[in-house]
Amino acid sequence: MDCIKNGKIWIQHNWTELGIAKEFITLGVPNDDIVLGFQYPYKRKYTGFAEQYIY
Repeated sequence: MDCIKNGKIWIQHNWTELGIAKEFITLGVPNDDIVLGFQYPYKRKYTGFAEQYIY
């Protein structure tokens, strides 16, 4: 399930061939507004997207 938390788009799963994050970027959403929630939190800083943590 993808959702918006604290003003960021959280992508929890990526089952698309192209990549849903790339689709959002094509639509004009900045990288720092997208969180790849399926990545481990410590790896997010290397993805080029937001690193937001939810505790």
